[in-house]
Amino acid sequence: MSFSQTMLSLDNVPGDILEYIAIALCVTDRPLGPPSSLSALLRTCRSVYNVLSFSANKPLYGRIFKMTFDSSVALRRLGLQSLTAAALADELVLRFTVMKRFRRGEGSIEPDRELFDAREVEQITQGLWTAYFMVLENEGKNIEMLRIYARINTWILDYLFDANGASFINDEIRQETWPEPSVNICLAMSLAWFFLEPCKST
Repeated sequence: MSFSQTMLSLDNVPGDILEYIAIALCVTDRPLGPPSSLSALLRTCRSVYNVLSFSANKPLYGRIFKMTFDSSVALRRLGLQSLTAAALADELVLRFTVMKRFRRGEGSIEPDRELFDAREVEQITQGLWTAYFMVLENEGKNIEMLRIYARINTWILDYLFDANGASFINDEIRQETWPEPSVNICLAMSLAWFFLEPCKST
């Protein structure tokens, strides 16, 4: 029997073993961010994808959520019945989608107020609420993920204080009017207290 014939094919690996492999990859995945090694594993063959894909195995992604983010505060607040594997898996996708937007600076700068559409505003609202609840539920992991991976500090600075910031606070100041209150500005200001360091006087 040749060496190639004796090699173990991933097609023949039991599903629970594949899950252990996926979890091990997520544990060793650094720096902070989405589990990129798992994405590579999913591309190896169809049988692996059929076992480990998001649509086929939400319990796996629920476990990955618990490994990646703080969850005990939410568990105490919402109860075990609310935090199902499917709910945690969906939250995992939402959080990484939101953090990728922060990381790319999406929605933080907008030179032309007229071009800022309702969909962009809704995405910013979704992102800010997600980050706000992550901070409230923080036990160490959440803030680290927002600060290091999502680079939310930079996003907040640009959104609130850049001359072309999408909060349009500077537009109001230039017109010598008080900025109109909004949910997004209130959330961004609240997050600024957590993530922005005060200026040191010289």
